[in-house]
Amino acid sequence: MTKRVYFVVHGTVQGMFCPVSFQSSQLTSPRCRLPVLKLLSPLEDVPSAEIYLTKCRYFTRKKAQEYGVTGWCRNTRDNTVEGEAQATEDILTKFLKDVDYGPRHARVTKIVKEDREIVEGEDSFDVTR
Repeated sequence: MTKRVYFVVHGTVQGMFCPVSFQSSQLTSPRCRLPVLKLLSPLEDVPSAEIYLTKCRYFTRKKAQEYGVTGWCRNTRDNTVEGEAQATEDILTKFLKDVDYGPRHARVTKIVKEDREIVEGEDSFDVTR
């Protein structure tokens, strides 16, 4: 039986900050033609910045694609990740267990779930803003 669940992932899921030193480079990435950041050794005297490492939304999408789950997920303003997932109950249980474990650099503290109405004709799992 198909089921749809709204979920909110709490914890360090939008970004564990990692201080790094960098400088802007005029090089561009051949794939997207955007400026590339060149990482520098800690000995070089340049300003440092912080970058996100968790990639929770993309981890969630990857797991959804592996299981054939449809729906969406996004970051929220209160530093959680929310979304809706639709699949059979068995698949949703496995998917949400993986989301509860989270990606390598995330620290998931809890997932809140709520049943929702099934969405007909949905065929993908998207990361939205």
